[in-house]
This record gives sequence, C-alpha cells and structure tokens, in this order.
Amino acid sequence: MRIKKRARISYGSVGDIAPRKLGDLRMRAIAGAAGLNITFLHEELPPDGAAPTVVHSATAEFVYMLAGSVTGLVSGKKIELKQGDYLMIPPGVAHKFTAGSGGGEAISVFSPPMDPAKPDAKIIPDENNTRNRRKS
Repeated sequence: MRIKKRARISYGSVGDIAPRKLGDLRMRAIAGAAGLNITFLHEELPPDGAAPTVVHSATAEFVYMLAGSVTGLVSGKKIELKQGDYLMIPPGVAHKFTAGSGGGEAISVFSPPMDPAKPDAKIIPDENNTRNRRKS
C-alpha cells in the first residue's frame, strides 16, 4: 500500500453552506463528496415541517437521523425515524417526510452522485403537497 504524503482533503462547517429549500426542507450539499462518488446532504425540517413526495430515478439514498424525529411515507409504508435510526431507499421509490414536534435533522448520502444543477429528484404531486404541510 502506498501512503500519500499530500492528498486533497475537504473540511468545513455545515453552517457555512447556503441552504436550498424543497418545501420546508433545508438542504446543504457538502462540497467535494462527488470525488467519493456520492452526494452528501445535511438536511433539516423545522418542527411539524414537511417535504414533498419525491422519487429518484437512478439514485439510491441512505438517510441517517442526527436529531429529532420524522415520520416517513416510503413506498406507501409509514416509517418512524428518530435520532440514531437509518433508512435505505432504492432508486424509483417514492418517499416523503414530516418532522415531529421537535423538528428533524439528518444526513443523506446519494449514490451515484447527483448533479446539483439537475438533481435526480422528481416531485410527485399528491393532495398534501399543495402546501407541503401536514394538515392540522
């Protein structure tokens, strides 16, 4: 094994990355992850916030909950996730998430990597997506 004396590394603070929004979901893409053949997102939903139903045609998604809780609807199945839980979503599977009363924070890893200019995410309309919020 050859050990590199100089290697390009990437580090920083997630808080320094400008977020993009999808419904109530705030996403921050970690730069440099494409070199690892993945897209790495830090995601946050505010208390009782929701993201619309999406499907990725070619990209698998791995979700790891950092804090809070969310209720997911994944391929029609209700899934509860809390801190420390994970979920693997194959390509072509519709999914949406609604945060609990304390909000939710997660890391999502996508493989193969997504092009930030043309992400592999199609919004699927449903009756709850008009406002992207859970009905009270």
